[in-house]
Amino acid sequence: MSLPPQKSAKDLAQDRERSSSLDKHRAAMFVLTQKDRPIPSLQEMKDDLAKDDLTSIKDRIVTAKTDHKSNLERMYAAHAEEYLDDQRLRRESREEYARQPDSSSRLAEWSEKRDPLSVDHHYLFALGTTITNERLRHTAHLYQLELTRKDIETRIDEERRRRDAQFPLSLAEFQAKPRDIQIRIATWLSADNIKKERMMNEFGWVWRQTKSLAWEYGTNEEFKTGILRLLETLDSRDPRKKPI
Repeated sequence: MSLPPQKSAKDLAQDRERSSSLDKHRAAMFVLTQKDRPIPSLQEMKDDLAKDDLTSIKDRIVTAKTDHKSNLERMYAAHAEEYLDDQRLRRESREEYARQPDSSSRLAEWSEKRDPLSVDHHYLFALGTTITNERLRHTAHLYQLELTRKDIETRIDEERRRRDAQFPLSLAEFQAKPRDIQIRIATWLSADNIKKERMMNEFGWVWRQTKSLAWEYGTNEEFKTGILRLLETLDSRDPRKKPI
């Protein structure tokens, strides 16, 4: 059996162009036939709109990872199916040539005319290219989603810190504050006027914000007792304030 003739630079360039066109066609067909996604119901869309920003972006990250895994599985399956179909056609073509009276020369002709795009190494290269492109696409998409998640978390933390730093206007607001903020407020309530003024300047409080809770501290014995007990608990945990 004779070897296929050497190809010219022009022929090789045409092969590369055909290979590129085939890869683009394969990618387009994959999108059309494999990347279908179910259309969400009206209730699902309403539920999605009702989510807060952080929950929504976290769900999108989970969905992106799930879709990426599904895409890879479908890509491997699609390439395997295409490869097996091509192998079947090649086998049938070879068998047809082998049935001819002058089978030896026919097989040599078949070998020379065989489409270079159908050889095994092309499928391996095409599969590797497709998988690499999908992983790059997924990585870029996931990176943007993670950046968005980080921005949302940063914004939420800043909003929480600003909200927590505000002086509570009622007992309910005081009780809803984190413990460190409660201790800060308790310290202010039990302080003298000089220290109160210094703390107000430090934390950006104004007198009108403090009036309601200061009145509670001065008239509500239960609340005042709770404040003093909170500060005593803090003192008992500070070794610098324990008696020698």
